[in-house]
Amino acid sequence: MLEITVTTIGEGLGIYLPDEVIQQLDIAEGDRLFLIPDSHGYLLLTGDCELAVQVIAAEGIMHRYPNALRELAD
Repeated sequence: MLEITVTTIGEGLGIYLPDEVIQQLDIAEGDRLFLIPDSHGYLLLTGDCELAVQVIAAEGIMHRYPNALRELAD
């Protein structure tokens, strides 16, 4: 786990990502990152996140309606 401190950047707030995170995410200046809300807070995603958003939505449905999905599967 990494702790990142929120800092003032211009008139807003921001964070600085450590080099190891930048390398692991394979990102550079100008790349787009996406914050996706989930039950634990937010997920930070890189690149095209359309598939990730769909998977997260499906997981939410599976969590909310397990009995209905089980019935449909039978």
